[in-house]
Amino acid sequence: IKLIDTVRTYEDVKRVDEDIAAVKIADKWGYVTVDGKTLVDPKYDDIAPFHEGYGLAARDGQISIFDKDGIDKLD
Repeated sequence: IKLIDTVRTYEDVKRVDEDIAAVKIADKWGYVTVDGKTLVDPKYDDIAPFHEGYGLAARDGQISIFDKDGIDKLD
């Protein structure tokens, strides 16, 4: 239920997987947990739902792969 309350503040929300949602604010994407905690700030041009513990995001032609702690594994 917490995610439903949180979703209303976002422009768009992609599928929730592994208790993490890809959300859009001001034309940029990030990740939040179902309890509303920001995992990855919305600053990406495109994003994919989490799958097998990782999420994929793209910004300015660069790819980032995030784990469930919000750490970019390619950094």
